[in-house]
Amino acid sequence: MNIQELFPADELARRREHWAQFWRNDADVRTIIAPQSGIRYTNTLDKDEARREFIRHIEVEASLGYDTLPAFKCVLGTPALASAFGGTWHRDEGGMFWIDPIIEKPEDVYRLTLPPAMSGLVKESVDIYRYVAADIGCIPPRVPDMQGPLNTASMLWRQEDFIIAMYDNPKEVHHLLSLVTDYIISVFHYFRDNFENAELVSWPNLHMPEEYGVGIIEDFTELLSPELYREFGLPYVNRIAREFNGVFIHCCARFKQHYDAFAEIYNLRGLDTMYPFTEPAVIAERFPGIVHTMGAHAPAHQQEFGGSSRSFVRFISERIPQSSRMVFMPYDSADTLDESLIDTICECRMPMRVSAMCV
Repeated sequence: MNIQELFPADELARRREHWAQFWRNDADVRTIIAPQSGIRYTNTLDKDEARREFIRHIEVEASLGYDTLPAFKCVLGTPALASAFGGTWHRDEGGMFWIDPIIEKPEDVYRLTLPPAMSGLVKESVDIYRYVAADIGCIPPRVPDMQGPLNTASMLWRQEDFIIAMYDNPKEVHHLLSLVTDYIISVFHYFRDNFENAELVSWPNLHMPEEYGVGIIEDFTELLSPELYREFGLPYVNRIAREFNGVFIHCCARFKQHYDAFAEIYNLRGLDTMYPFTEPAVIAERFPGIVHTMGAHAPAHQQEFGGSSRSFVRFISERIPQSSRMVFMPYDSADTLDESLIDTICECRMPMRVSAMCV
């Protein structure tokens, strides 16, 4: 298999330009449709299995069309960044990765040192990428699961003790968060500096040109008060955002108590949120100039929308203005794409004209 045969150069150039217009805030490009293959090739340490499943994945994704760009997800679980600091990780029967905390008491933070960017499961995932890409062609990698500073630190320090330490041992908490942030920054730099067209947003699988920044995951916010997040979350997110000129944030938790703090994030480029934990209309009103993606939490999806993705698309389209930028990433089912879902996206988000994508 050759990646250039699946994604010809002229078609890749067209898609990249369409994304570029979108991120430049072009008035004519408010909606991106980037279908995703449902074939799983991540979270395996078997290089041959990863290669085999990735080939299946990329062949399906090439057939889906629209504005999806090819990339290899360097994902070996949520603890990938935390594993760089030496914790013992495990993989369960379902393929999920877990890690044991390594900080038992506050002073343990001073035993930790900054690891090389290529450490732990991050290095393992990059080694798999290089093996898979060796005879496929020039395909860029997507960064590992880039858990934010709080998320990563909470895997190194048992969560309840970590939160208590914010009150009792703030100096040690800041020391750990600063060290973790240094490591996160080093991983982004490694990918940006060593791989052409590396995708710097790990989740969701959208394309954001590197001049707009990087992407992190901030799910730990739900557990913190506004005061704690402002002290222990916001400064470190802003360090990352200022280092790379912006940040895209995934947060599938309830975080409305932090909207004021999020409004202070330097060059917040976009939010990936989850309904019903966030209300589309409120998010759009509070953050009008950014890119929005939104998924439905499964139980609510079934109860409120009858399992219909088309109903959910209509629901959020009624609540997020046409002037807002949105990315839709529908997944294929049984190697086919639900064209009626695409039609619904086009009808709801492009009512004044029929896009060439939707013909």
